[in-house]
Amino acid sequence: MQATANFRRQHRELMGLAQRIMSRLTPEQLELEADHVVRDLARFAGVLKVHAAMEDEGLYPMLTSHAKLELRVRAQQLHAEVAGIYARFDGYQAAWASPARIHEDPSGFIAATFDIMKLLGARMVREEELYPLADRVMEA
Repeated sequence: MQATANFRRQHRELMGLAQRIMSRLTPEQLELEADHVVRDLARFAGVLKVHAAMEDEGLYPMLTSHAKLELRVRAQQLHAEVAGIYARFDGYQAAWASPARIHEDPSGFIAATFDIMKLLGARMVREEELYPLADRVMEA
């Protein structure tokens, strides 16, 4: 089994939840299903928090202190590039924590959701580029 298998599984789960949320991003759908979207966002946030903790407490400290220079440098660069994204998600979630808030400004919610999901998706893509190298050196 790959050393990064659990991180990859979490990425797939997050992408599935993101797709489910994004499929409801029209004012008409939000009028009918804002409560479902809030629940899906809470589930997304739960998976993301576990994923972030595993990265910040395990993966990145291990990679950034690894003996192999290439892995250490790439991990440090990526971690620096994506610093703050999870805090931005926390702010987004706090701003849109209730169906009532979404009903107040569905267009704002749609725009904010597209922005944060794009940001998180880009981070996942960058991490997926790091994982093969991490697997090679961690399994060696």
